[in-house]
Amino acid sequence: MVGCYPETPLHIASMLGHLDFVQEILNRKPEMAGELDARKSSPLHLATAKGYLEIVKKLVSVNPEMCFACDRDGRNPLRIATIKGHISVLRELVNVRPQAAQMSIDH
Repeated sequence: MVGCYPETPLHIASMLGHLDFVQEILNRKPEMAGELDARKSSPLHLATAKGYLEIVKKLVSVNPEMCFACDRDGRNPLRIATIKGHISVLRELVNVRPQAAQMSIDH
């Protein structure tokens, strides 16, 4: 978390679909890709939920291990993509970390 706010600027940019802002933040502070908010969601969880494929690609290029991160409800980004029906995002996540698909099935 950054300061007293539950989300980082990267969380907000990812959730709102601001690709250029996401890229700028990742250029300056790539470690933000691994930050979790109060709901234990990463920026990848939020971009996945909205179906923002290009943002998902940027986030996993910086921190592909976030494909394994589970939010407070026990969902990793692959499960969220499945629930929301974002097939192109799901394909990208499976291509990046196929093992996360098994983890999603096991939970």
